[in-house]
Amino acid sequence: MQDTLNAQNFNRYSYCLNNPLKFVDPSGWLISPYFDIKGNFLGVDENGFFGQIFITSKETFNTFSKDGIGDSKMLQKSGDTKEFYSYRSKLTDNAINSILTKIIDGTELPYGEGKLKEGEFNVKFTNDYSSNGEYKGLQNSVHHFDFSVTNYEWTVENISGTAIHEIWGHGIKGYANRVEDKHHLIYGAQIDDSQNWKQSTNEYKGFVLRHYEKYYKEETGLQFPNKYLNIIKKYKH
Repeated sequence: MQDTLNAQNFNRYSYCLNNPLKFVDPSGWLISPYFDIKGNFLGVDENGFFGQIFITSKETFNTFSKDGIGDSKMLQKSGDTKEFYSYRSKLTDNAINSILTKIIDGTELPYGEGKLKEGEFNVKFTNDYSSNGEYKGLQNSVHHFDFSVTNYEWTVENISGTAIHEIWGHGIKGYANRVEDKHHLIYGAQIDDSQNWKQSTNEYKGFVLRHYEKYYKEETGLQFPNKYLNIIKKYKH
């Protein structure tokens, strides 16, 4: 593995490393970044920085990789490789925070408003399961939020979507932080964030849609927008 490899060498939306003819993924599962138990980024498999996140050893990743690109089938067959969400209780909070930070770094903000960059935000894993995430405010130009997602899988896109919600929605835009609540605008932006939304899991989509419909009706008193009705029917339940 090349020492210079890091997550930003891969655009998470450059599917199959810009070579879809060579690398295909009909199952949708062979798309993963890999970290060690301390939260250090090891690399990605042949499809890039998408989907499921895995924990493995540096030795295992190096054994089943070439030029920093892992062989997904071999890595995920290895007994050393664990899925991040199911293995999270075995990791320290610092390791989880490091992984979350790397996943969020580079996330595209809705409506072409830029990207989230490491150093502009601080994510802290918490065992407070009262919510999926909570914005903790802006301190010294750094957006702080707690991450405690339990309602859906911890994939690259689901984590990035939560960061968009907390940092962009509650932090940068200030929605739902004032008397005139605009919480529905955050959920709407998550859906309009087409690439992240497209790759998110169905459970995550259902969670976002249920809350979007709820807050839209409560905060506007209007009929739910027609353009979202078909999406609601598909993923809401």
